[in-house]
Amino acid sequence: MSTDFVVDRILPTNQTHIIGGASGSGKTTVMFQLLKAIQEGTEWFGYQCYSLPISYVSCDRSLKEVDGTCKRVGCEFLMERTISTVNEPIQDKFTTVYEQVMSRWPDTKMLVIDGFGLLCQGRRSGDYPSYGDVAQFLKVCQRRAIHDQVTILGSDHDAKTKHGLGYDNPKDRILGSSAWAGFSSSVIHIDMVNPANPQDPDRLLHIFPRDAIASVLELTFTDQGVLIEKTKQLADFILDEFLRTLPFDESIHLQIFVDYGEKKGFTKRTVQRWLNDRIKEGSMARSDQRGFYRRLRTS
Repeated sequence: MSTDFVVDRILPTNQTHIIGGASGSGKTTVMFQLLKAIQEGTEWFGYQCYSLPISYVSCDRSLKEVDGTCKRVGCEFLMERTISTVNEPIQDKFTTVYEQVMSRWPDTKMLVIDGFGLLCQGRRSGDYPSYGDVAQFLKVCQRRAIHDQVTILGSDHDAKTKHGLGYDNPKDRILGSSAWAGFSSSVIHIDMVNPANPQDPDRLLHIFPRDAIASVLELTFTDQGVLIEKTKQLADFILDEFLRTLPFDESIHLQIFVDYGEKKGFTKRTVQRWLNDRIKEGSMARSDQRGFYRRLRTS
């Protein structure tokens, strides 16, 4: 297990991070998929995650709503360590919420708070906390993260703006203040590709690590309501078509798949991910000979 990162290269341990996006953008979905990958110690869109005890607080959704999302994404485990300030009369104050979590689950090493901005006290600038209050709030969170060696991930929505008057940098859209990005470590932000069409499943995921190169991933919603990389969707289709041309139960070397995938524009990592997925679902298996695979008959 890494002691430096929860998610390799993008979420260092014992820091305060932010995830944001407009209402309906898929912010909670992409966050829960991240938590599932951390719990399992698997990859999240190509980034290796490292397992540690997670506790979750919802400041803006009931336990029933949280449970519905958990079931859709496949992270029901989270409900065993979840508090909702909608269901329980807990004061919307960071220190109060933090102490509640630690009293129930003292082994917590990652604290995730949805509706993070509701815990920021002080003066308001319109509907949102002022820059100074956000800065002070995040300093308090960061001191607690460092002192207790707990990684904090706060989630909240974008500020609403008039058409044509939005923020150029996605980091600055979260609750209408650049202080959220300026005084946190890494920032993750999800955007609708076509906000005018709520049925459009395509999304852009912006990842802004504090000490690494920023990246943008093209995602899309599946019919099951989870987000996948668009490259994965296309690769699955093309590689599945190729698989159907191969004989059953015959050993085929990995390089055959890699060469075909690279000819179609996919990386070796994408091909290996596809192979692992097909092994899990039972349509392929590893042969006894190292580096070889077999196509299986499925009912």
